[in-house]
Amino acid sequence: MERNKVKFEDANLNVGKTARNCLSYLHKMINGKRFLNISNSCPTINSEHPQVIRVYWKTPNSPIVKINTDGSFTKNGAGVGGIYKNHLGKCLLYFYTPVMATDATETELIVVYWAIILAIKAKWNKLWLEVDSAIIINLLNHEEGALWHHSYWLNKIKDHSSKVQIQFTFIY
Repeated sequence: MERNKVKFEDANLNVGKTARNCLSYLHKMINGKRFLNISNSCPTINSEHPQVIRVYWKTPNSPIVKINTDGSFTKNGAGVGGIYKNHLGKCLLYFYTPVMATDATETELIVVYWAIILAIKAKWNKLWLEVDSAIIINLLNHEEGALWHHSYWLNKIKDHSSKVQIQFTFIY
């Protein structure tokens, strides 16, 4: 509703109001027993005093190309996608495709791999790749504890990353 007000009624975005409405709705669903209260099983979530984290997309410095990627995995299938933007925030390229993966982590690794491959083919050699998986950032930096099918993709990513200047960061 808030998005529609901003888009169609020229209203200002009220992030706090949107977060409160979402939390209120979630609490109604939990209290009505229509939704499992997952916050009880996660000690880092304080359902009484939720924290709203504002996330802003930051433009890269020229000539860096920023890539935001995401992967989605379910038992029925997986898909990946990404968007490339320049220092002005202009979209240079985007992609999305279904993929074969065995878990969510592999899905995220696959999208990182293809994001780098497409950047190389476009002859962009200064990259900032932003992902929403802290696990992926940890694997890219340390690789310890990686499962064999994750190591396969990590090796491919590292091989192609050596061909460009690349920075990996995490975003919520």
